[in-house]
Amino acid sequence: MAVADWREKLALSPASIILLTLLFIVLTQGAAVYTLLQQPWTGLRLEPDTASGFVRVVSVDPGSPAEGKIPHGTILTDLMVDSDSIPLNAKLFMYPFHHENRTVYNHYQIQQVKIYNALTQGDSIAWVGTDQKIYALQPRDYTNIEHIPIHFWVFMFAFFFVPLVGAFVWSYKPDPHVTLFLFIAGIGCYGFHFIGAINSAKELFFSQSVTESLFVLELLAVNVYMLAIFKLAFFYPHKLLSDFGFFVFAIVFSFYSWNFYFDWFDLPAYYLVLQGVFQLITVAVIANKQIKLSTQRPVDMAAIRIMQLSMVLPFIIVMVFYIAPSVLSLKPLISKNFIQILGTVAFLGLAIGILRFRLFEVEYWWFKSWLWLLGGCVVVLVDMLLIGLLNTPQLYALGLSVVLTGFLYFPLRQWLLGKLMPLENQTLQDFLARFSTSLAQADSPEAFEQGWQALLQARFAPQHLTRV
Repeated sequence: MAVADWREKLALSPASIILLTLLFIVLTQGAAVYTLLQQPWTGLRLEPDTASGFVRVVSVDPGSPAEGKIPHGTILTDLMVDSDSIPLNAKLFMYPFHHENRTVYNHYQIQQVKIYNALTQGDSIAWVGTDQKIYALQPRDYTNIEHIPIHFWVFMFAFFFVPLVGAFVWSYKPDPHVTLFLFIAGIGCYGFHFIGAINSAKELFFSQSVTESLFVLELLAVNVYMLAIFKLAFFYPHKLLSDFGFFVFAIVFSFYSWNFYFDWFDLPAYYLVLQGVFQLITVAVIANKQIKLSTQRPVDMAAIRIMQLSMVLPFIIVMVFYIAPSVLSLKPLISKNFIQILGTVAFLGLAIGILRFRLFEVEYWWFKSWLWLLGGCVVVLVDMLLIGLLNTPQLYALGLSVVLTGFLYFPLRQWLLGKLMPLENQTLQDFLARFSTSLAQADSPEAFEQGWQALLQARFAPQHLTRV
């Protein structure tokens, strides 16, 4: 009884869940922008060059210290600091989890910190090209907000919706554990991919404290994300594992992952990559088992298929076209930015399952209410943009924002409702009238069967209709 009372007191209302999620997103994104603004700025954008094993200048920002000094396409091999030479190895730019082990990563992390300290000491630094030509420039102490890459802002906006998907479902049905773990998975997915976006947006490297903190947070986020996904896979819609069995699985999985950071014992090279392969195979096997148990429930089976494709397919693409070439010291076939885009695919797949197949049993009216709320937020946002960026007088800003939203957002909203919610296109009274007419006009069993199937198609818009 006491436990039930405490659960009731600690229960959050739907509005509280959404507001706390939004607060978490705003705080983390604000901290990310602040971190990027504190890094020194040279104006160079470097990428690994697999042919030479060093780095290539892919762009030079206009008005930067490097403009006019280091040409686009230059291969840089070393960074000269006083009498010390720091090699610009291509592996300096690899994700931490793609290194062979912790020892190898520590070696490159030390090099990264040396480069950061050289950029922040306030003196001119020299870059060495493949032809031994020396390029000297003076980095600036801070990065201005306009020099943060545009793809970071795009990802920041896109990742904004990842935890909101979980919060959306959990706020509707906060009691079931399955929806809670979907929310936790959204937080973990957001953290893992957003830290990847931060590392992708940085010009060179962060300080040792920031680098170490981001590494720990990224490792924590990926463990939270994957364990929550495993929880969903094992328990939705059918329970395939006992609670104790999943607890043991989670302990072993986490212990294996955190060994990369603490280095408790030796494991094969690239063992975190091998763990990723294990995750892929496990999720695929579990999903197939869930499908076999759902053969008599087509809606559940369709939802599982969507979850399977949204979780497994992006991981296969990343593993084959990015991680494998990186491990083999080959040029990846997809960019880091494309990986971040794939990071949202999993939850986009879940969103499709929610809207089309009532995944997690979310009713349509709940989705419609959030569309109306989003419409109000769009009006406010457009109003703020008109006043803040375009200096529109306040007397006209609100009217213009309502007009723009009315012409752009609301038609799109109605189109989405029509596509995603076929029942909204026809009321029950209209359906009954058509049913009566079809019944009266049928002059044979075959005609009645054809009319009945046509009515079902118009009413429910199924993807497939089979007579049983």
